[in-house]
Amino acid sequence: MKIQSILTILSSVYLLCVTSAVAQEEPELPKGRLLYSNGSHDDVYLISYKAGVVTYRTSMRSLNILQAKKPALEAIYFYEPQIFTEAMNLYRAKNYSEAKVKFAECEVSFKPFDSLPDNYATLAGFYTMECSRRSGDLEALSAELEKYRKDGLTRENHHLQLEVYTFWEAVRLKDWARIDRLAMGDSWQGRKVPSELRVQIEYCHALALDELAKEGLKEGSKEDSSRWVSAINAYNRVLSADATASIDLVLMAANNLM
Repeated sequence: MKIQSILTILSSVYLLCVTSAVAQEEPELPKGRLLYSNGSHDDVYLISYKAGVVTYRTSMRSLNILQAKKPALEAIYFYEPQIFTEAMNLYRAKNYSEAKVKFAECEVSFKPFDSLPDNYATLAGFYTMECSRRSGDLEALSAELEKYRKDGLTRENHHLQLEVYTFWEAVRLKDWARIDRLAMGDSWQGRKVPSELRVQIEYCHALALDELAKEGLKEGSKEDSSRWVSAINAYNRVLSADATASIDLVLMAANNLM
């Protein structure tokens, strides 16, 4: 075999290896389903969405980049990505620091779709804040909430949780009087909310009443005894509100009662 032929073969093998390595390093595109107004659909790999136009490939390795838009395109459905599944598993296992890393990766991957309903960038950002809240890092929660875009959220419970973050921000600032006003105001008093949210409100209120009672005791206020009773009642409401979904708050409330 001639030397030139050998060099040609080696060059081809090298290019094949390089091409294969580049293909392996290419990030996996999110998978979704395009729903059309005529009732048909396509399962595709999504590249981006902007101003009503979705850009996609029919397969990960396809060189053809296609687009669809309204009125032909009616909606886009996202398949749950592996990175989000892994993050949620860590979140449910209370491995909040590891979960936040995964949620951050998911948020970056889905950034080109963050204006779409129920996109995984918006959902990942929401659960990042929940990791901060559940781990007690209220400073991180405050910073994350300040830059959070909620446009893609569609579930009522998620929107209500964003409202309840007002209580946690007041806890961070130790604005106990404000928490008392919020909890007793028309916006929340008697308002029907899911138990996992009610327990947060009651816990924040109990903390506030506890601290207000301590302040009143220092100042010799005549109201401090009623504050103690109100705080105890609030802690008891935490214990009975949601002992399964908010076990951490229940345990802290029980500890504060002792």
